[in-house]
Amino acid sequence: DNGGVNDRFRGRVIFPVHSLSGKVVAFGGRVLKKDEKTAKYVNSPESEIYHKSNELYGIYFAKQAIVKADRCFLVEGYTDVISMHQAGFTNAVASLGTALTSGHASLMRRYTKEVLLTYDSDEAGQKAALRGIPILRGAGLRPKVVNLAPYKDPDEFIKAEGMEAFEKRLENAMNYFLFEVQVLEKEYDFNDPESKTEFYRAIAEKLLEFSEELERNNYIESISKKYQILPEDLRRMVNNMALSGRRVTQPKAENLTDRRKAR
Repeated sequence: DNGGVNDRFRGRVIFPVHSLSGKVVAFGGRVLKKDEKTAKYVNSPESEIYHKSNELYGIYFAKQAIVKADRCFLVEGYTDVISMHQAGFTNAVASLGTALTSGHASLMRRYTKEVLLTYDSDEAGQKAALRGIPILRGAGLRPKVVNLAPYKDPDEFIKAEGMEAFEKRLENAMNYFLFEVQVLEKEYDFNDPESKTEFYRAIAEKLLEFSEELERNNYIESISKKYQILPEDLRRMVNNMALSGRRVTQPKAENLTDRRKAR
């Protein structure tokens, strides 16, 4: 303000960002005293050695644990990673102040095929999970979604319920497709027959994502049990859509959201 030079990270807790080889390539700074004019986080700008779309916070410390467990926890931020590691879940990483990218997914794919999305349980966290699922699948990963409700994040859950309860939530992590359907159902009124039918149509359209008939039939069986529709009815609906020329391949979460709003 007075024309002098100020420290970029003044008044902040500093989080060093390590590359895959363990070298510090950037910093993140979280403000200690929040006000309306101060951004919660300030991060190092991108450079020749730092590209946030290709770096994961905690990957240097987590990579061996990811290989050993053959799965990776993807959380939202610096403090979530630290809390998970302190609790013994040392295979946790986070994207760096940006949405999940194909670069992040490819980095995780080096060490495992399974990613447990352990995002915040609020609406923003659900949207982030929806956006991340097709990116992870596009990299050949198997995404699952951990339900943390009624708690906001892993740290809050573990402090309130303990490690054993958290482990049970991990064991019950939801299949990504069933999670997408669960989010989708909130947009429909099951007491209204027309709305209920529209919901089934939306599911049938999503089932067209699966090109392999056996995989599609497995999901039809699961959906039928949960939502009280005969498997043959749902299968017929899917086949009719396919015959009409409708094809869906790896929908983006934004498109799913737009389509629900349109209905």
